[in-house]
Amino acid sequence: MTLTIDGHPFDAVVFDFDGVLADTAKGWAAAEAAVCAHYGVDYTDELAVGTHGVGLDDSVRHLTAGVQPAVTHHEAAALMRAMADEHVPPHLEPIDGVAVTVETLAGWVPVAIASNTEQKLLERLVAELGLDQWVTAVVAASEVPAPKPAPDIYLEAARRLGARPGRTLAVEDSPTGGRAADAAGCLVLALQLPGAPPVPDLCWAAMTAESHADLLAMLSPTPDSSPSGAPAPLTITITTPDAKDAHP
Repeated sequence: MTLTIDGHPFDAVVFDFDGVLADTAKGWAAAEAAVCAHYGVDYTDELAVGTHGVGLDDSVRHLTAGVQPAVTHHEAAALMRAMADEHVPPHLEPIDGVAVTVETLAGWVPVAIASNTEQKLLERLVAELGLDQWVTAVVAASEVPAPKPAPDIYLEAARRLGARPGRTLAVEDSPTGGRAADAAGCLVLALQLPGAPPVPDLCWAAMTAESHADLLAMLSPTPDSSPSGAPAPLTITITTPDAKDAHP
């Protein structure tokens, strides 16, 4: 089966995690602030922007750049992992509509999650949200040669789903992740939630949505109301792929 979104066909979906499926911003900010405090760094909004969508190792390098004496990266990364374990899970909140979106899509095509968060923490967070029951694969940055913005994580997610990258929908909220998905050849949707920091350059996105409800609505025409006045069930446009588009 093939779904279409905004006229684009796809056979699989890969979601970023932070900012797309869960609101982890407060937890990560607390973890980063704790690392900065340990090294005597002033944790500013400008500094925080540089870690958006970035892997743990690159985040640590960004936060501790210029610290004297020079920071031992291994120790700083270990501290960040400890602070993430302490601060991120307690502040975990699903983005509105996530469960409906993931369950709906998983009923038609295989779904994966691909994140720069490291494997152990990522799998725990996915389980806490209850998304593991619908997700076929969870791919962490620590499982591939290079984190986002390299395409490795999306190439691996598509491979695990048995889909071609060009027929895979990637849902992202940051330039780091968006560039990774675009470089992998995926069809990229930018999720731009109200209140989230604006992304000035969306050259990596083929389309945008402001909510998970908007994303689902793009899968088919707006449902008509039933005679009772209740919304009609969402119907998803499905097409059968041509032989040339079928998976091997």
